[in-house]
Amino acid sequence: MNATAQAQATPLIGQVSLKEQKSILVKFFFTNEKHVPRGVPNKDRAVMYLVDYNHAQKAKSQGQDELAKLGRHREGRVDTGEPVIKDLPGVQAALLKDRLTKAGFALKNLHWFKQVKEGRTPKFVVVCEFARGTQATELPADVVEALDFLSYAARWYCHVWDNRTVGNPLTINFVGRQPDAKVQYYLSVVDETLLAIPA
Repeated sequence: MNATAQAQATPLIGQVSLKEQKSILVKFFFTNEKHVPRGVPNKDRAVMYLVDYNHAQKAKSQGQDELAKLGRHREGRVDTGEPVIKDLPGVQAALLKDRLTKAGFALKNLHWFKQVKEGRTPKFVVVCEFARGTQATELPADVVEALDFLSYAARWYCHVWDNRTVGNPLTINFVGRQPDAKVQYYLSVVDETLLAIPA
């Protein structure tokens, strides 16, 4: 979604319990590779249509044919989850890592990939995978510093997807980086519930 469309969208502000979540993906989307923190490893990812195909197949294998349909939430995509927070502007991620840790999650995996969609500007996506019952991954000091900077220095449009129905991780997407925008919300965890707190 481009910045103009985001500015005109009506935000959805919900919340989701983390009590049954085993893993959470936190993703930061950039249009310039230079913003990917140095030291974060690159990982190849399947092209978009294969990602959607795999989502659809998983839904169908679990008897959830309705979730396998194209365009349920986003045009041309298979979304097997449900949006909890959508198009929420001015969100800062500063509280998120600490609150996830206190809720029993640890950073399990960190990588980035290049997302290519036909007719669209490529995106460079940094993925932080948090999981319960795992040892935290030791990160080099410069990577920790870069991730902290991303969490504190920028405001984002935020989208949260609850993917429990098909057994996939909760996904938190931070897109449309707004370095100079005013903080309007903090994404946080309170009593094992993920929610947006007004600034």
